[in-house]
Amino acid sequence: MSEQTEREELWIEIEQMEKDGREAIRFANKMIREKLASRLEVAKDVRQRSQCQLEARKKRRQAGSESKAQTTSHDLQLNPVIPPLDSDKNSKDPLYIGLPNFGNICYQNATLQSLLGLQPFQSEMVSLISGPVESGQCRTLCGVAKLMDLRQKALSKLVFSHLNDLRDVFADIDPAFRGTEMQDANEFLLRLLDTMKDEVDARRSTDNPVRDNFHYQTLESYRCTKCHETVLKRQENISWFVSVPHHQGTEAPTLQDALRLSMRSDRRHLLCQHCRHDECYVTTKISQPPRTLILQLNRCVFLGDEAKKIRTKVSIPKFLSLNEFVADDVTRPPEWNCTNPSLCTRESEVPSGPPAATAAPTAPTTAGSPVSAGATAPARPSPSATAAAESPPLPPPELQVLDAANSNSKPGRTREDKGRELHVIRRSQEREPAGAVEQVHLSEFCVQEDQSLRPVDLVGDFTYRLVRVVSHYGGATHSGHYVSDVYSVGRDMWFHYDDQRVSCVGEAYVLNEGHQRDGYTFFYLHKELCSQIVRMEGGGL
Repeated sequence: MSEQTEREELWIEIEQMEKDGREAIRFANKMIREKLASRLEVAKDVRQRSQCQLEARKKRRQAGSESKAQTTSHDLQLNPVIPPLDSDKNSKDPLYIGLPNFGNICYQNATLQSLLGLQPFQSEMVSLISGPVESGQCRTLCGVAKLMDLRQKALSKLVFSHLNDLRDVFADIDPAFRGTEMQDANEFLLRLLDTMKDEVDARRSTDNPVRDNFHYQTLESYRCTKCHETVLKRQENISWFVSVPHHQGTEAPTLQDALRLSMRSDRRHLLCQHCRHDECYVTTKISQPPRTLILQLNRCVFLGDEAKKIRTKVSIPKFLSLNEFVADDVTRPPEWNCTNPSLCTRESEVPSGPPAATAAPTAPTTAGSPVSAGATAPARPSPSATAAAESPPLPPPELQVLDAANSNSKPGRTREDKGRELHVIRRSQEREPAGAVEQVHLSEFCVQEDQSLRPVDLVGDFTYRLVRVVSHYGGATHSGHYVSDVYSVGRDMWFHYDDQRVSCVGEAYVLNEGHQRDGYTFFYLHKELCSQIVRMEGGGL
């Protein structure tokens, strides 16, 4: 090798080291800004909450009666006063069990409610701990699986006490998850699933519930723009991050649009090992899709040291398709064989029924049902269904409220405290000028009108049905309030979970404008698994 060649390679290495150093510095600065922004947001929320508390105390002193407090709650747009669910008549139904808030852990409750009852993940988790398991090595997995088992058996008192014990387990993942500060629900979900996956991998190399249900594999092709040398690389991930797209047209972009943009081919500055050229063309295909697709919408941006949430509308399709993104050698999601039918059907068994006075209205089901393979593109909610749904933290008045309050549980916040907190959130959103931040920090790629109207293949083998939505209300993801909406495949019903309060809601409510602006994490279940669950329950298994 000549001296000139060695000198050139040395300069290339030096430039790469300088580039890596700059990237490391930028990453460190970003983390510092994020931590400062989080602390500033918490301090701001504390000040606002204190002001609201002072105002509430003055009103109570002036009124001097309980009726006045109820009127104040109504003014804050809390849930309507509806007779609570008769716990004796519905004590055997796990779907009516909410989770108490022992502090600012609504992000944990919303995340856990999205995982509880998620078939086939739950059945495999419970089956795993039914055998010989060393709980010391799988502490997180055993703790979550036990919560699933207790809730599946509708043991609400034990669910509440065990949830408090789980805080020690979550603190082992990150001490911040045990503290009183609000944390990001997406971050908590990823850390939780990663920890459980690693615990199982340490014990066995097969039958990992996290990997079998949520992992997907992509095949990335790196082609040098100069010599056309191509390198293939396989990647495994648990969740799929997509950006909020900028839309040029009259209709709001959809999650399908965001997915298309994330799969868009692009050019990157990477050094070719063959000709040393520094640019390549990257294309990505899905080589193995998951049973359950987790889409995380990146709604958080930074304005200097301040974190800001993007509330641009992103329509939520009832069905999502991966058919246009799969590789030629794509394999199907891992098969699911429920070895214990009682674990697969107990949650979907219809109970004796709530009292007639509180019967829940359900959305009318369309032809084709949630598992129809030949379903057409999901219809958008009608204007009447989305009216006045801009940012309601709680369900509309016509919904049934099932209060799973337990006399032995002592949540950290009362209903009145939460009402004042949600009032602060709503006021902060009203002060925020619509579209002021969003237009600057949307995805760099635009969705053209013809792209959004492109037909979606919902008949192919890789179609998914919406089954979970985690929503966030507030100005930043490390503050505000988290709730979740859960779809029961067996009952064809949606349930809204706001900590300990449970509501039956229609699908139009889940797809409406409020969720389009505040939806944060979306779970889509493969359509064949939906069909399998319906067949199992219809066959009496």
